[in-house]
Amino acid sequence: MLSGGLAGACATTVIFPFDFARTKLSTDSSGQYNGFTDCIKKTVKKDGVLGMYKGVSMALTGVFLATGLTLGTYDFLKTNVLTDKTPFL
Repeated sequence: MLSGGLAGACATTVIFPFDFARTKLSTDSSGQYNGFTDCIKKTVKKDGVLGMYKGVSMALTGVFLATGLTLGTYDFLKTNVLTDKTPFL
């Protein structure tokens, strides 16, 4: 479960700034951004690089739990329940 959770957390850490910018663009009703790269540049200029990670703690918590439980459950079932004759392995 730990390795699955850490894998999900690593992926989220890399992808989160892009998802953050996408969310900012979709909620930009004032039209202050002129595209994806402009949104990233203005956010980094205003809040620094860490500004691109606002809210990452909740995303990491959810992904860590979901990925950890999914992969942990699969590993448990594979070693304890499923047999070599199971057709979808």
